[in-house]
Amino acid sequence: DLSVVQRKAPGETQWMKVAGPLPPGAAEALDSRLPRGATTALYRVYYQTAAGTPGPPSEPAEVKLAK
Repeated sequence: DLSVVQRKAPGETQWMKVAGPLPPGAAEALDSRLPRGATTALYRVYYQTAAGTPGPPSEPAEVKLAK
């Protein structure tokens, strides 16, 4: 399975894909498009098959964003 990372910042209604699909065993992902003015964001991961079928997402984790 391949990992996909999504983000939702305060005021956003949709989850945005920020990284992936990542290869098996990947331990890091970078969100290079941080939302302007936000100090926190929610991130979650879901797995998808090589054919693109998504699995259920993880529970969201709140992350403090660097300024």
